[in-house]
Amino acid sequence: MRWSVFPARPNSFSEESAAAVSGVPVEVLDALADAGLLEGGEQGRYTMHQTIADYAQTHLKESSVYGRFVEYMTHYVESHQKDHEALDQESANILIALQVAVEREHYVELVRCTNSFVPFLLTRGLFTLAEGHLLQAEQAARLLRDDRGLATVLSHLGKVHESHGDYSKAETTLQEGLTLARQNEDSEQLCRILQTLGTVARNRGAYHQAELYHQEGLTLARRLGDHELITILLLGLGVDYGEQGRYEQEETCYQEGIGHCPPGWRPGTPL
Repeated sequence: MRWSVFPARPNSFSEESAAAVSGVPVEVLDALADAGLLEGGEQGRYTMHQTIADYAQTHLKESSVYGRFVEYMTHYVESHQKDHEALDQESANILIALQVAVEREHYVELVRCTNSFVPFLLTRGLFTLAEGHLLQAEQAARLLRDDRGLATVLSHLGKVHESHGDYSKAETTLQEGLTLARQNEDSEQLCRILQTLGTVARNRGAYHQAELYHQEGLTLARRLGDHELITILLLGLGVDYGEQGRYEQEETCYQEGIGHCPPGWRPGTPL
């Protein structure tokens, strides 16, 4: 009955995840498939009929299964953050894990899993879905007094507010995240927040302020030697220069930014 924490068909789940969450050997899963309780699919994945899932749920008494499920999916997301194909395949299971984390108060995993999964949701344009999960993670991070996790949540929330055109709310959210990131001496998070603050400032017509934010972030990114952050901030700075008619500086930023990208990289894909 332990595998019933996974969503029913058409969702599927991997053999590895089923074994880890249920705590039973792979041979047992094969036996369940032979008995028709699980249905084997491609690439070692299983599906489960809704009726069987509902029956198994009513007889699931071992609460530790939910904890293992949340922990497994959290670890999976963290180790596959830039593998969007893998995240897409497991997205239904990840979303259920986030729901279980809220219901069963696994707040540490909730914050970690949300912060690792939201960038994928944002690249898919799922801003409203991302916002809902971020607000839950924000509450959890504040309850835990997890300043580092909260700074990341606020960084993501700022991007969501910016995408909705709510620049005032975005700036307020990002400024709180910026303060926390400075206190935590988290240079990577500082870079990401400064990048979004720069975008917000530019969208409000404050081009000089946007430039200052992006320049500060770029300086930090260079110190870190983080090519992804350097590229993102150079591209943002280039747009700032372009809006001010400083086309030569704009071109210089774009050319240097492209130089930090790996071969074959395309905008919108993970660096």
